[in-house]
Amino acid sequence: MCPPVPGRGDPVARPVWDAIPPFIPNHVSPSLMALEYGTVIADMNVHFRKTVEYWKEGSKYDLGVARALFKSRKYPYALFIGHLSVEKMLKALVVAHTRQHAPFTHSLAVLADKTGLSIPPEIKNKLARFMEYYQEGRYPEEQKNFYRRCTKSFAEFGLKEIEEVLRWCRRKFAAR
Repeated sequence: MCPPVPGRGDPVARPVWDAIPPFIPNHVSPSLMALEYGTVIADMNVHFRKTVEYWKEGSKYDLGVARALFKSRKYPYALFIGHLSVEKMLKALVVAHTRQHAPFTHSLAVLADKTGLSIPPEIKNKLARFMEYYQEGRYPEEQKNFYRRCTKSFAEFGLKEIEEVLRWCRRKFAAR
């Protein structure tokens, strides 16, 4: 529910973009603000380092969650969260390169293109395969087939590839 704004009526009936706060708290990332309030923060140059760190920390956290899900034998979800980890690392690279907010997309190919990096074909192929984890892990019809294929060895191989791509991304940060 949106907070009430004087003269705007019932807060339930208002769209979220009418609830933009008069200030941006220091502890909230610009990307999170854009998501929560439907706006893009104008002065990205001030916040881009925090935004890069926000995406990198999210990627690291999600990789830990993916590993924990794998250990608890929740293989489809381990790969789904692994995809999110790669997505967040690519968004960090996009922000570092453009000094603008990362696009609102889950497409790893789109994000990779916006990093400004020369992406080797083997990395591009892995990114394309990871999209299966997102699509088939999320939508009900595809989910059934994906769950049947998602054995321990399938998930283990997928997580190893995810970790390889994340290492490649981290090396690109070190080279900047």
